[in-house]
Amino acid sequence: MSNSLGKKIVSTLFVSLLSLSVMAVDYDYSSKTVEELNAIRGTLRDATSEQRDAFRAEWQVRIAAMSAEDRAKYRGRPANAKMDGQGQKMKMKMKRQGKGSGNCDGSGRGRGK
Repeated sequence: MSNSLGKKIVSTLFVSLLSLSVMAVDYDYSSKTVEELNAIRGTLRDATSEQRDAFRAEWQVRIAAMSAEDRAKYRGRPANAKMDGQGQKMKMKMKRQGKGSGNCDGSGRGRGK
């Protein structure tokens, strides 16, 4: 019985330490090349917000340091980004509304366009 209890304690400690080590990982993208960072672009959908923020900060530093010609190569949607409609939503243009005074029942002098 004590052998089983000891195994449970050891396994619990192992899982706890593993969890803590994963949580303590600092997402350092500064050691990666621009090509490596570009390959990561579009794949961070399931990443934590800390990972995305760290990547975004490093990517912005790299883009700012590039020449205009190099910057143009990396502009736009990454080739490896999923195209399943889950990305950033574009703002829809509002329809033009008519002007005029009207009553609640729909009667009035509206001048819809």
